Amino acid sequence: MNDTLRVMNKNILFLQLEIIRDCPPHMGMCLFVDDLRTSGVNCDTYIINAHYIDEIIPLIRKGNYSLICLDSVFTIEIIALLEKEFSDIPILVGGINALALLVHTNIQYAVFGPGRAAISAFVQEFYGSKNFHTVPNLFFKNGNQILYSGETQHWDLTRELFPYVPFLDWQYIGPDRNPKANYIDISIVAGTGCPYANSTLSSSHFAMNDIFNELGYKASDAALQRLEEIFNRKRHGCSFCIFQYQEFTSHSAEDTIELLFKQALHLYKKYQTTSFHIQTENPLPFLYGFITALLNSNIRLQKLSIRTRPDLLLLHRDKLKSCLALARDNDFHLSIEEIGFESFVDDDLNTFNKNTDSTINRDALKLLQDVKKDFGKQVSVDVGHGIILFHPWTTLKSLTENLQFISKNTDIFPQLFLGSLVLYSEFLPIYPKITREGLSQKSEYGYGLTFKIKDDLAKKAYDLYEILLMHFGGNISSEAYLKSLELIGNHSIEQILKEIFCLVPLQEN
Repeated sequence: MNDTLRVMNKNILFLQLEIIRDCPPHMGMCLFVDDLRTSGVNCDTYIINAHYIDEIIPLIRKGNYSLICLDSVFTIEIIALLEKEFSDIPILVGGINALALLVHTNIQYAVFGPGRAAISAFVQEFYGSKNFHTVPNLFFKNGNQILYSGETQHWDLTRELFPYVPFLDWQYIGPDRNPKANYIDISIVAGTGCPYANSTLSSSHFAMNDIFNELGYKASDAALQRLEEIFNRKRHGCSFCIFQYQEFTSHSAEDTIELLFKQALHLYKKYQTTSFHIQTENPLPFLYGFITALLNSNIRLQKLSIRTRPDLLLLHRDKLKSCLALARDNDFHLSIEEIGFESFVDDDLNTFNKNTDSTINRDALKLLQDVKKDFGKQVSVDVGHGIILFHPWTTLKSLTENLQFISKNTDIFPQLFLGSLVLYSEFLPIYPKITREGLSQKSEYGYGLTFKIKDDLAKKAYDLYEILLMHFGGNISSEAYLKSLELIGNHSIEQILKEIFCLVPLQEN
């Protein structure tokens, strides 16, 4: 163990944000924590629900922490709160959105890319000589200058995952939680990035210096070179998606099966885990072989969760049905989740650069309905699919058309969810188009950026939805909201709230 670490005996706090209720801890941090604990570093680990963030404050005060490590789903307002309360504790953020948080907050350190070696090296230098130029994949600040270590480590899943001894015993702050949630639906990693993201040369090229000057930063030569490699490399992908910047890794089906099996076997033996969430955008080519490997090893499989694109779902429909036949014969459950439909209107899909059309989306939805009919309890088809109905160019017509279709397919979309475009950073291909049309806005919330809706009636519909969301949460019927859209042109929001939702504004004294 490093002598400096032994003498200083510093404590590190790892925080993950609970976005989905009962979600287990993200795997990357679990591996980092085990490495550090093995080396003698004390690490406290918490999953925290965003609505309970105030409750972590007294715990941090008592913890005598010298470093806070966050994953990059934390929003700017939460980070600002932590910085206000603990301005003397540096923050390190890691993950796909780490660079956006670095430039939009006072965070000092960000790891972008494979993090396992980076975190171990960073901690050693943080408590040692602070020579951060030896730390791979690290961006850091010196005043208003963005620096890069100059050491880049690319994705190698074997190196990143093994030795595979993830620490899963995280504490929790939030509402009631399944006491076994940390050990259910655990992510096992089959690849990184999206296969679509590497298909062609992107049409978006970002002027790095201009962006950083606008943000009030200067970037070192090493930082600029690495930023060029990340954001201006050969890539494609959906215009709103930050995962196109993550390197795409793909292995043969045989190698992928072995990689997944090692992870699943460890989790089964140590934690009796029998439900897994496979992390890749294209699971169907190897899924049958992986399931077979699990069954042949007498792992009592209960559930597998997968995600993919509509076009890939259709391309591999026969493989999907073969896997579902295995599920039926061996009494386990396959959950098909997070399918990126985004919209059922072609203009939207073109704006999002989905490289598809509404017919493919509708065919994929029909396939989900067919497999649900054929395989019943062995399959779920209604979990968290991607929908973006509000964006800068939403029209009342597109919003109504989407909602009319969604409301007729409640077996796939059981709740009214009017997803809104999330702007994670200036480095999204959709962002230059938004700024050219004067539709971008800075924000102290989310990830620092938001947008205006160009169409007045669509903007009014969005304002109405925001009010309904505040009052009713997700408990809004599609029929009631569609009725609102019929009235939106000739009625005020106050009239609609009163007539349809029985909400009457309080009279001011």
